[in-house]
Amino acid sequence: MASKSKRRRKVLGASCILAALIIAGSSFAWFTSKDEVTNRLSASADYGVSIVESFAPPAN
Repeated sequence: MASKSKRRRKVLGASCILAALIIAGSSFAWFTSKDEVTNRLSASADYGVSIVESFAPPAN
């Protein structure tokens, strides 16, 4: 009966250590990850577009 108790403690200890390693690794991966996006849109071209508006203000 004592050997079952020792075995259970070893399994529980190994499980706790494994869980702690997984949590630590996941946290490290979360905080060190980053996304990088390159903006390929440039607004330097002149297309000759103009806005013409005819507006009559109200009398009141």
